[in-house]
Amino acid sequence: MKPDYAGRRRLLLGILGVGLIALLWSTANRQIIQRDYLEIQGKHRYLREIPIPAHRGEISDRHGEPLAISSSMFSVWVDPRHLPNSPKFTASLASLIETPLAELQTLLTKNKDKGFVYVKKNLSPDRGDQVKALFERYRLGSAGLEQEYRRYYPSGEVTAHIIGITNAEDRGQEGVEKTQDAVLAGKPGLRIVMQDGQRRVVEEVGLVRPPEPGRPLTLSIDRRLQFLAYLELKRAVIENKAVGATAVILDAQTSEILAMVNQPSFNPNDRAKLTPAAMRNRAIID
Repeated sequence: MKPDYAGRRRLLLGILGVGLIALLWSTANRQIIQRDYLEIQGKHRYLREIPIPAHRGEISDRHGEPLAISSSMFSVWVDPRHLPNSPKFTASLASLIETPLAELQTLLTKNKDKGFVYVKKNLSPDRGDQVKALFERYRLGSAGLEQEYRRYYPSGEVTAHIIGITNAEDRGQEGVEKTQDAVLAGKPGLRIVMQDGQRRVVEEVGLVRPPEPGRPLTLSIDRRLQFLAYLELKRAVIENKAVGATAVILDAQTSEILAMVNQPSFNPNDRAKLTPAAMRNRAIID
């Protein structure tokens, strides 16, 4: 019996035809029917919304002398999965971010399977430039810096009870920083960027909204009188071995507060030694 080559050809052509129709349908389905859906899914994979920090408004005394300002700082992040296996690199990074080497190694080991972890916040611009240079030297795309703002108080403990402090998110927690937070707080901006698999920005897509800095605030306080009142009160507390004391200077004509001081006080630029007793504003609470 002779083989039925014609039948085989028809069968083969039929299979090829069905395959071609399936391929054309799949292509049409992706390019026409599901195009919008697939584009949205694709954008979700590489487009990111990145917040743009906005600094708080400046607080000044009646003569325009600054009492609270926002300084530009940096947060350092890394992807522990793609860091170089180099003790020299880890030691250099620990030194630049002023973190004990053992502490940094523990942090990286604990988060070795994560794609993103902060290793330092509130890093000065000078140190930030050095860290950036270190990352560039090792050609790292799996690490970077993010700009942020940190509050700085030029008068330190002299005006601490009046001005107060902010938290890690730069929101007011005490004093004028808290009561006037709605005025002082800025509104972060937002930008859309294209990132690769290692979180590197490869293209700026667009600006959604620019950051809006907080509004400045002028107090009735006279920094010179505040300083003199603080020194005299502290001297009196030491001489009389008092537990605490307070003093307020008012303008007799306008009733404006020109100075308000308390003992004990605290340094708002050094959060490590804060205590509830030192932060107590006796002039208002007691």
